[in-house]
Amino acid sequence: MILGSRLRLEEWVRNIIIAYVPVLHAGYLQFFDKFKDTENVRIYVLCYDALKEFEWLQRDIRAVDPLIIVSSLLYWYKDKIEIFLGNTTSLLGIQSAFCSRNTNIIMPDEDISHEIAKKYLSKFNVVFDSIFLRWDKHRTLLEVPVVNNGTINIRDLDKTLLKKCIAISEKSSDWWRQVGALIAKPSGEVLLTACNEHVPHPQMPYINGDPRSNFTYGINIELGTALHAEKALICQSARRGISIEGTYLYTTTFPCPPCAKAIAYCGVKRVYYRTGYAMLDGESILKSSGIEIVQVLD
Repeated sequence: MILGSRLRLEEWVRNIIIAYVPVLHAGYLQFFDKFKDTENVRIYVLCYDALKEFEWLQRDIRAVDPLIIVSSLLYWYKDKIEIFLGNTTSLLGIQSAFCSRNTNIIMPDEDISHEIAKKYLSKFNVVFDSIFLRWDKHRTLLEVPVVNNGTINIRDLDKTLLKKCIAISEKSSDWWRQVGALIAKPSGEVLLTACNEHVPHPQMPYINGDPRSNFTYGINIELGTALHAEKALICQSARRGISIEGTYLYTTTFPCPPCAKAIAYCGVKRVYYRTGYAMLDGESILKSSGIEIVQVLD
């Protein structure tokens, strides 16, 4: 049985930690440190053999040889923890040798962990630890509420700007999602306007189909033929030689991660949005550049 709940350490008779460890950073050491003073702890660092079914890991260019990881952990923990290189054979061995109600498997709460647990460890209590170690598939696609710098009622904001932003969105031919955006000076002077639009022609989806229709909302957002409104504004400013340093950007929907990165480095001082959610580093990249995020409420 696979469990997602936590168990108290003092109740564990044997604890087996299984993890994909591409590199050693502070997060992994914090994860292992939780169990270094616990009796009967054994760590399995998954090697290439156990990971060969996860083809996308072959693109993890930062990954260090698992044998080096194991050697480093052995040095770090000395004799406090038993550490092994975990391959498919050893995972099957765990299943046969430690099939006990008192055996608990601890794994990071990651996509690989869940698939390994389902395939090899169905007889065990598997505890998925919530520590963040890397951007796995689940975390990459996670939609989270934006923690903004504040909210403002629509009546307190320049209604002309907001109505203009909404009207611009209605010009978009993108049936998937219509987004309108504009850049204005703090005084309210509008410098640039744009909506998300397919390129090289707005009606391209009716000729070749829309690749976004192959996915649900939030999935593979970078795969599409549309130029997002926020990037269109920045492109316009570069082409027309209009400085947007210290300006405000208004958008009907919170920027996607690629647009957030462009906004973070174009000089915009504040982002107003009406609806939407943050994905990946969309929110953090804006805040790291000192950009205020304000949600506009109806």
